Amino acid sequence: MNILILDDDPDALELLVSALTDLGHRTQAFVRSSGLLRALSTSTADAVVCDFRLSRADGDGFAVLARVRDLAPDARRVLVSADIEPKRLARELAAGLVDAFVAKPCAELALATALG
Repeated sequence: MNILILDDDPDALELLVSALTDLGHRTQAFVRSSGLLRALSTSTADAVVCDFRLSRADGDGFAVLARVRDLAPDARRVLVSADIEPKRLARELAAGLVDAFVAKPCAELALATALG
């Protein structure tokens, strides 16, 4: 799979890239949503893995994944977070904005399952 990853924490981003690469996926990593969205407008992605808590300029992961859904409706959308309100997550999962959720720190098995 070709997977785009967004996390504003470079250390967490590196861990996600490493885990997904170990699982055999091709990855592109971004610390800003603008870079990820630009990449989506010029290439295809099978999945997008996005952190929930992002810098103020990027909004939150739900806002980014809403844009991802518009630009690449067939891409699987996976939200990762160590801190999220369960009711809001359940609502967004039910609405189809998020296809899967993985709690941080992300285990490879959990990421593999979330990606289908």
